Amino acid sequence: MRRKWLSLLFLFTVVLFLVHRQEMHPYAEVSAGELPYRYLFRKDAPDTERDPYVPPIEECRVNGLESPLEFTRGTYHYFTPRGASAEDHYSVLVEGDGAWVPEFWSMKREADAGEKLWRIRSVSGVYHRSASYPIYIYFRLRIWNGSEWVATDRVEAYTARFTAACITPIPSPTPTVSPTPTPTVMPRPSVTPTPVPAKLSVTPAKSTLYLMNDQTKSRVRLRPVLKGLTGTITYSSNAPEVAKVSKSGIVTAVSRGTAVITVKVKGKSAGRTLTLTAKTRITVKKPVFTLKKTELSVKTGSSKKLKDYVKKADPYGRILFSSSNPKTAKVTASGVLKGIRKGKATIRLKCNGITRKIKVTVK
Repeated sequence: MRRKWLSLLFLFTVVLFLVHRQEMHPYAEVSAGELPYRYLFRKDAPDTERDPYVPPIEECRVNGLESPLEFTRGTYHYFTPRGASAEDHYSVLVEGDGAWVPEFWSMKREADAGEKLWRIRSVSGVYHRSASYPIYIYFRLRIWNGSEWVATDRVEAYTARFTAACITPIPSPTPTVSPTPTPTVMPRPSVTPTPVPAKLSVTPAKSTLYLMNDQTKSRVRLRPVLKGLTGTITYSSNAPEVAKVSKSGIVTAVSRGTAVITVKVKGKSAGRTLTLTAKTRITVKKPVFTLKKTELSVKTGSSKKLKDYVKKADPYGRILFSSSNPKTAKVTASGVLKGIRKGKATIRLKCNGITRKIKVTVK
C-alpha cells in the first residue's frame, strides 16, 4: 500500500514539472521564422501593411546643451544632434518611411550652409553675463526605398537653445594710489539706442507639391519669422485655383501650375507703423509613375525584381504589387516576381495613385 502511494506521488510530481516547464518556455512550439505569440501583442509588432510614416522635425533632439555653458577663450563645447526616424515608432520599416539626418548647424534662422563639426565656442572670449540664445540644427530627410535610405532635397531646421553662463572676473590687487585732486567731470550726452531693423522672412522659400491623397506630398506649412516687429500675419495666393492657403499658413495643391503665396504683416516697430511682405513660390505637379517594360518572361523556379523595371516615380513612394494568377506567377510585397508554373499572368503595380500592368509569361 505504501509503495502504491509513493508511485502516485512521483507521477503527480512529474506532471507538475511538465506544466511548469511549458509556462517557462512559451515559445517551445513556435517554428523558425514565426513570431512568438507574446510578440504579436507588442506595440512595436511588425506591420508591413501600414502607411509610410515621416516624423515631424519637432521630434528631433539635441543633447549636450542642457546645462549653462561657460565660454572662455579657446574653449569648445560639444553637442550631439539626433534625428527623428520612423524606426523610433516601428520595428519594421516600409517603403516611404522617413528619417531626419543632421547636416549642419548655424546661428542664423535661414542658412544654406553652416558648421558641420558639432561644437560651439565664443568668438569674443569670456562671457560676463548670462543669456539664452537660439541655435538652428539643419536636418535632411531620407526615405526608405525598401533596401536602403535615399536622401531627398528636403532640408528643415530644428530650433534648440543654449544658455551662456556668467563668469565673474577675478579682481586684480588694487595698487596704492596717492590722492589726487578730483577733476571736474563733464556730463555725458545721452545715447539713443539704435532700433533693430524690422525684417520678415518665410520658410520654405519654394516648394513642390503633388496632386495626390498623401498630405505629406500635397500640403506644406509656411513658417514666417519676424524680427523687430509685432503684428498680425495674413496669407494670400495669387492663383488659388492652383494652390490655396489657409489662415494658419497651410498651402494645399489644387491643380497643376505655379502660384505665389504672399505673407503680409502690418504692425509697429520703434514707434512706427510698418507693412512687410515675404513670398513663397509653389509648384504643383501631377505624380508620375512609368515602367521600362510592359511584358516580361520568366522561367519556372526563377525570380526577378520588378523594381528594376520602374522607369520613373515622382515623388518616390511605396509600390503595391499584385498578381492576377498567383498559381502561375507569384509576386511578394517587396516586388520579387517568381515563376511557379508555365502560363501567363498580369502583374499590377500601384504607386502615387497610378496603376501600371506588366504581362508575364512563365516558360
